[in-house]
Amino acid sequence: MGTVQSFRPHLLIAGMLSALPSAEQEAEDALTHRFGPVLRRTEKIDFTFTRYYAREMGESLQRFYLVFQNPVQPDELADIKGVTQEIEQRLSRDGKRVINIDPGLLSPGRLILATVKDREHRIPLKDGIYGEVTLIYMHGTYEPLPWTYADYREESVRQFFSEVRREMSEVLKQ
Repeated sequence: MGTVQSFRPHLLIAGMLSALPSAEQEAEDALTHRFGPVLRRTEKIDFTFTRYYAREMGESLQRFYLVFQNPVQPDELADIKGVTQEIEQRLSRDGKRVINIDPGLLSPGRLILATVKDREHRIPLKDGIYGEVTLIYMHGTYEPLPWTYADYREESVRQFFSEVRREMSEVLKQ
């Protein structure tokens, strides 16, 4: 029989999607106030993968990713998703979101995203929040899975998370 052990800490990430720089900054300020400083960030890229968000959030959407310096415990992910939803709601205008925040956990072996959408491959966490393994580390890089969203499949995004992985052991020791 195996022995139950504590979870190892993970790095908190946030995929940020918006067309409004002011909303991006307000959301980032709220996240850093709650979760601590940003360790690394990507450049913004045009979000041309789907038009799913266009009706609600407008055109010319841009995606970027933040990785936070302070490690978190994996069992906090559902609560973190609740925080990001509150931020999205607070910044909304006329009942529509102006920013989408995808929180996730980065570990040496995987990237897990939190979502409110139930699908066959997602695991219930709590309070209507599900976890999804989105990328797994294999062959020297984070690899997508059949259900991985197109923006997380991008080589530049996976390379970014692989670069963070090289720094991760020092950050997670803190």
